[in-house]
Amino acid sequence: NNEIGATEGGDFSLSGGAYTSNSNDVKIYANDVSIGSAINTGSQDLYFYVSDGADIGVGDTLKDFHISGSEFNQLNTTVLFVGDNTSGSIYVDNILQAQSDFVDRVELNATLADKTIEFLEAESTFKSLIANSDEAITVGQNVTTTTGELTLNGDFSDSDVVGAKIEIGPGKALTSGTSLSLTSKGGDIVALGSVTLQAKTDTFINDSLTTNGTTLILGDSDQNGSGDIILAEEVDVITNNFDLTLKSSDVIFEGTAAPDTMASVNTGTGTLYVSSSDDGDMGIGLTGAAHSFSLDEIAHSQAGAAGFGSTDSGDIYVDGLDIANSGHIVDYTFDAGLNDRKVHFRNNASTFKTLTA
Repeated sequence: NNEIGATEGGDFSLSGGAYTSNSNDVKIYANDVSIGSAINTGSQDLYFYVSDGADIGVGDTLKDFHISGSEFNQLNTTVLFVGDNTSGSIYVDNILQAQSDFVDRVELNATLADKTIEFLEAESTFKSLIANSDEAITVGQNVTTTTGELTLNGDFSDSDVVGAKIEIGPGKALTSGTSLSLTSKGGDIVALGSVTLQAKTDTFINDSLTTNGTTLILGDSDQNGSGDIILAEEVDVITNNFDLTLKSSDVIFEGTAAPDTMASVNTGTGTLYVSSSDDGDMGIGLTGAAHSFSLDEIAHSQAGAAGFGSTDSGDIYVDGLDIANSGHIVDYTFDAGLNDRKVHFRNNASTFKTLTA
């Protein structure tokens, strides 16, 4: 391993020639960095530690410890670790795909007590990103990963402090090249307006989500038939009377009905839209379709209206919905819109308040 340390008050500067570690880890301790030449760790990792515990700016936001976009472009490493449990808050602004394309994964750690991570001003793109914060993560701009996971943990210490641990600005999107995972542990995930959460594979909502605008949650965003939406046990998704769209290979409400620990969704007077991402068949109730919405999941869904399927959906199979589990939704629509596809009511009787098929 290569460890480079600056004494308190000292900086790290590299210019004139590339630094190559011959596939060993590189750990840099400094109050600030100035990177004018390439750093290449090959198959190993690069660590930036702030020796005086200051805040960190990544991209266009100037902080005491600052890695600019052009400096980011000099880094070629497997995993880039920025910060730890001794450094300050992290501010990320305007990291372009071309600047981050030689870093396979970025891990941001603001895990010292009360420290935060903020994505602000201009959107940022990484190959893969994990962000861990002790206090909260604020998403003030779009964040995208192109080939790997996007994982945000807004309460790394698992505190008992309530409130928004992940806050997403109005109209913003989190887009993942593989899986998307949002965790707030002691608090909630809050979108201040409309929001898009999308992943090419699975989308995990690990703590309760409250939104204040049209809400789009996608798994299997590339529509290849592999990617679910997973709502963790005891998670409540509440949209405050705005529409909610769940589109994926399957939607999974984790937990049990008795005792009741199952996840739930509530759109108030808004509409709940559920459809298959790959134009496949859907099952509602006591069916065994690959994309199924079980009786317990129906019973844990409350909406002014619900639309299952769409104009590009396959067959829909409905089985055994009684008013006890279907009654939290006022108006049902089943739409098997592809040519020659059908809506099937089979095996057991179903009862609804109102129905269009």
